[in-house]
Amino acid sequence: MKRNRRYLGVASFGYALLHTAFYLLDKASLTTVVDELPRLYIWTGWVAFIIFIPLALTSVDYFVRKLGTWWKWLQRWTYAAAVLTLVHWAALHDWNGAAPALVVTLPP
Repeated sequence: MKRNRRYLGVASFGYALLHTAFYLLDKASLTTVVDELPRLYIWTGWVAFIIFIPLALTSVDYFVRKLGTWWKWLQRWTYAAAVLTLVHWAALHDWNGAAPALVVTLPP
């Protein structure tokens, strides 16, 4: 798992991108999306997604070399995104979904 963690991270971003795209298609209105922002399960998802963007963009070998030690510092934001994703999922399911969210979120 450690050897493939960068690929898993990029795949996670791909899932988050699809999830966000389907959410936006489902809402079909910017007004509806903005009106839902104060909800905990919405803003935690958006903040996690925003954190994922620079992580995914800098996950290619070029940026690993170019950023040097800063790359590792940037990639540590993965932990914040993971916690926000966990809160996003659990809050969306009225906190009854914390156990399934932990099973999916935590590594084997």
